[in-house]
Order: sequence, then structure tokens, then C-alpha cells
Amino acid sequence: MPEQLTKLTEEGNFHCKIIAVQPIEHRFKTEERNMFEVKITCQTEDNRIADIYLDLSNDYGFGNQSHLTRKEISIEQLNALGMPGAEFSKLSNIVGKSIEIYGKVNDKGRLNFYISSQREEKAVDAARLEALFGSDPGKPSGKKSDGGGQSADTGADTAAGSSDDFNDDENPF
Repeated sequence: MPEQLTKLTEEGNFHCKIIAVQPIEHRFKTEERNMFEVKITCQTEDNRIADIYLDLSNDYGFGNQSHLTRKEISIEQLNALGMPGAEFSKLSNIVGKSIEIYGKVNDKGRLNFYISSQREEKAVDAARLEALFGSDPGKPSGKKSDGGGQSADTGADTAAGSSDDFNDDENPF
């Protein structure tokens, strides 16, 4: 007998597989015509499910994506998962895909789930970071500390984090 699916009820990061995807009428913009969302249902390895809703409205996003509409943001996410262009008839292409999601309680106390960033991770050599930032975790510079709160080469107090101690030209990011 297959295990029963239960709703995912906690915040955090989760690995899951898309088990269903469906375009739906917008749940909140009911007064406006032609407003839609894409509902993605995911299942974790321990048989918990979560629903993600991608907004297809012309409202603008937030933060780094404030110049894009929510529709553009959602289509980018769907494209990254395997839906070609804006071909919603091919949403089934993403069923079975493994994704990372995260759950976060919003200001109204509701638990919402989101697709985690699908940006490629680039490993950085630890020795490079140590050369740039030093081995003293409390000191944001490439200079070695003598352990007494003084910079070994200038004698300046580093507790306040002098702007001379950090060279922006060497930023690895």
C-alpha cells in the first residue's frame, strides 16, 4: 500500500520532485479579467507535498527583480525548469523534474513555498578567499593580524574596520 501524502507544514529548504502542474485562475485578483497563476505541486522524499504558485500578472516584482513583471519572472522560472518559451500547453514537460524549494511564513502568518534560485553555483578556492580576507575571521582584510587587535604592517587599530583595510579591487565576487 503506498504511503499517504501529507502537507508540508514547516519553513525550510527541501528537495522535491514536481508531481503536477496546472494553470489556474488567479486566487486573489478575482475582479480582473485574464489573471492567472501556475500551480506546481511538489513531493518530498518523505511523501510531503507543497504547492507553489507562480503569478502571471503584470504587477512588478520586488528587490533585484523590481524591473520585471511577475509574469516575466514566472515564465523565466518555468523556462529554467523545461517549459519552452511561453508555451503553457507544454507545462507537462516539467512534471518529474527535481527541484529545490523553500518555505517561508509571510507577514500574514501563511506558509508559502518558492522555487529556490536556479543560478549555477561556482566554487571558489578557499586559499583565494584567505588571501583576500586573511585568516583572522574578525578582520576584513588581506593583511595578517598579530592577534592583538593591531594590523601587523601599520599598527592601526582594526576593531572599527578601517576602510583602508579592504581593497575593493580584489573582490572575488
